[in-house]
Amino acid sequence: MRLPTTEDTRRLLDQNEARGFPGMLGSLDCTHWEWRLCPTEEAGRHVGHVKKPNLVLQAVVSYDRWFWHCYFGETGADNDLNVFAQSRLFDRNNDALAPPCNFSINGHEYEHEYYLVDDIYNEMPGVVHSYKRREIMLLVHKKFNEYHHAKRKGVERVFGGLKSKWGIIRNPCRY
Repeated sequence: MRLPTTEDTRRLLDQNEARGFPGMLGSLDCTHWEWRLCPTEEAGRHVGHVKKPNLVLQAVVSYDRWFWHCYFGETGADNDLNVFAQSRLFDRNNDALAPPCNFSINGHEYEHEYYLVDDIYNEMPGVVHSYKRREIMLLVHKKFNEYHHAKRKGVERVFGGLKSKWGIIRNPCRY
């Protein structure tokens, strides 16, 4: 696992553009990993909606199952949003160290990459959600949601692979 180089970024952008998402670098998601032998004094700081001590793993993956960003939430990061706030995913952009990412959609020029996310993340630059308002959704919105959900299945496939093939995340972690 390593950060993408300029060549890697170009390859990711080309692959995702061929799949209908120009400017996308990958799918961002989190999964919870139960911490079975968590020390008692730490247990309360690692309990969220799961009700058992757990660690939250945040990952950005490409379609070919390349983890190029992975972050385990720190103490007190008991949900996806806390982990997102603590991770350094956007630090390269803020420090102007990210490789260039220029693309055009419907005649508008963009200079920053983005990630596909599910509905738990807040609206902010750099993340793209599916459309939420079902009652007034246009046909083009429905089609975008279908593509969005199909593309996001890549990150779910990766988490499934970690659980089934290598037993990572499937079994509780130990101290």
